[in-house]
Amino acid sequence: MFDKEKNSKKDIGTESSKDVKADTGIKSDTDVKPSKVDKHTKSAKDVKYDEIAKHHKEQYQQAFSQLQRLQADFDNYRKRVSKEKLDISNHAKGQMIMPVLEVIDNLERAVKSAETCDDVNALKKGVELTLKQLKDALLKEGLTEIVSLGEKFDPEKHEALLTTESKDHEDDTVFEELQKGYIFKEKVIRPTKVKVVKNS
Repeated sequence: MFDKEKNSKKDIGTESSKDVKADTGIKSDTDVKPSKVDKHTKSAKDVKYDEIAKHHKEQYQQAFSQLQRLQADFDNYRKRVSKEKLDISNHAKGQMIMPVLEVIDNLERAVKSAETCDDVNALKKGVELTLKQLKDALLKEGLTEIVSLGEKFDPEKHEALLTTESKDHEDDTVFEELQKGYIFKEKVIRPTKVKVVKNS
């Protein structure tokens, strides 16, 4: 009798436990299935690294754009300076040529008058005046003749083509000018071709 009551109580307890389990909806460990982990979900650290990388990329792009603008500005400045230098040079050349044009005019008049002029001396005087006008114009621009006759030979200013003996001159003295030399603004642009004394 006691065994029957014991089994009865056991059955009651088991059924009660099953009812509670069904009512509460609580699942045992064996009933819970493991949840799937999303591989695309980033951690807080990864998100922070992405933000830092994005910030550095933006800074790089800004710096690169600024460098490109600076390069373009520099190229424009260089072109402008080059053009200004060319304009200044051309203007200076134009100013230098203007007096020469007047000399050309006078030489053309001299050539024209020579066709009908019988006075050679007058023609010679006109040419001499025109030559002086040209020299004065070039002198004004900074061109000067190299004085060589009787001077000591200077390889910076003279080019020796011939030598000669002379009892009245020391060695290495310029005896004769074969072609005049010129200095333009303190720089030799053409040395004087000379004959130099060599007694030994």
